[in-house]
Amino acid sequence: MRDPKRLDNFYDELNRLHQTYFPDLRFGQLMYNFISWYGDPFYLEEKDFLREFKSFISNIINEEVS
Repeated sequence: MRDPKRLDNFYDELNRLHQTYFPDLRFGQLMYNFISWYGDPFYLEEKDFLREFKSFISNIINEEVS
């Protein structure tokens, strides 16, 4: 069984990223946008999910700058 304590860090970081970059989006909107960009995240481990989510954020930031 995976260590359930891993979730605290995962949700803390997801919360930080949500508040920092997408404070106006509801959680469902944010996840819909991410999944539309990434595809199916079903098999991602939490650390991999955060890596891909940060890539999603970078992609959005770079699009806004261009």
